[in-house]
Amino acid sequence: MNDVQIHLALNHFPVVGLILGTLVLCLSLLLKSPVGIRIGLLLLVLICFLAIPTNLSGEAAEKLVEDMAAVDHHVIHEHEEAAESFFVAMVGLGIISLASVILGYKKNKLAHAAALATVVLALICCAISIRVGHTGGLIRHPELTTDLAPGEKSASEKD
Repeated sequence: MNDVQIHLALNHFPVVGLILGTLVLCLSLLLKSPVGIRIGLLLLVLICFLAIPTNLSGEAAEKLVEDMAAVDHHVIHEHEEAAESFFVAMVGLGIISLASVILGYKKNKLAHAAALATVVLALICCAISIRVGHTGGLIRHPELTTDLAPGEKSASEKD
């Protein structure tokens, strides 16, 4: 497997896992389930660790695709900028999620507040992930940028 294939195989895990972990944590907080809260937090910690190889493989994949004629360098740069913001936010989320787990195990009175702060940051990460996913899709799916009517062919498809 080359770096592009690795990146394509990994890139969905942080996004989908983030959504899943956030949903589990939110639902568990609503239901006041300590076990569910711990599971949601640990899931977020795991997902944040998966963001590391995803980010590293993205850097390596960029080097492989940036010289391809069919790839728009502006779109790659936009995706890279969005991914960097996402990665920084995910590192922060991983830290606060882990701190929340530790506070919960220690029965610290700040555990609930830390879990709520984790939800807020997780929701911010979800919002950032939308831009990352969209700009990543634009790299190899230029049809996402057109305003074609259903069934209409783009100029490149008509040739």
